[in-house]
Amino acid sequence: MQQALRFLLELAALGAVAFWGANAGQTRMGATLLATLAPLGAALLWAACVSPRARIAMPVWARLAVELGLFAAAVAGLAAIGATRWALMLAGAVLLHEGLRWVAYRNHHTSRPGPR
Repeated sequence: MQQALRFLLELAALGAVAFWGANAGQTRMGATLLATLAPLGAALLWAACVSPRARIAMPVWARLAVELGLFAAAVAGLAAIGATRWALMLAGAVLLHEGLRWVAYRNHHTSRPGPR
């Protein structure tokens, strides 16, 4: 369930970045370029740094920073073009997911027997 929510959040973030790009461009060409290249760049950064098969080895805190930075950029992009409700919904879903992830992490690391 948590992996499905995670995947949906990733897709929502890419969609939010594309929506931002389509609405932020000054010209039709600029909007098209932003709507195409911004989510492509976000997806490449995600694949390189955050995905389970990331090519760039990073400490956990750095991966989390990149991940949250990309989600924050998606939320900020929605807010910048006036899609405040969508921005709040995406931010709430990300917070819910991260909270569930933290609880699962804590439960996993506190339930193991052995010395600490």
